[in-house]
Amino acid sequence: MLDPQAAALLKLLQDNRVPPVNLQTPAQAREAYLARRTYSQPDPPEVGEVLDHEVQANGVHFKVRSYQPPGRSAALLPALVYYHGGGWTMGSKESSALTFLPWLEMGWSVVNVEYRLTNVSLAPAAVEDCRCALRWIYRNADYRVRASVADDLEHIKELR
Repeated sequence: MLDPQAAALLKLLQDNRVPPVNLQTPAQAREAYLARRTYSQPDPPEVGEVLDHEVQANGVHFKVRSYQPPGRSAALLPALVYYHGGGWTMGSKESSALTFLPWLEMGWSVVNVEYRLTNVSLAPAAVEDCRCALRWIYRNADYRVRASVADDLEHIKELR
């Protein structure tokens, strides 16, 4: 038996005449994935402060977007680093905004990372972009570290 939510999504795809992914070229699949948001997801709710930051990896510039929960933009908050899905081939930081809303609702900040897809650069470009974004986040964060997380922070420091 198919999950009712999955069945509803498949019906939406069929109603919008989206061919199965295995019958599309990678470019067509990326386009359909991005277009799907307009009819399969509601508009994202208002959040607090949203800032775009530019990061560089091996001479290539890309963006990370930071979201702050409403009313908490000046506070020191826990943060989620979010890498959108899509198997390195499709998706975007914009297409995943609803995915991390639970963290914003819990009072966390979220840093949503853009990375080069396989149609732009060959592997390991996407992984390198993600690593450079994490390094940028580490360098630009304001830390007040408890002793219990100091060891975890040491692992992150190794990425610098």
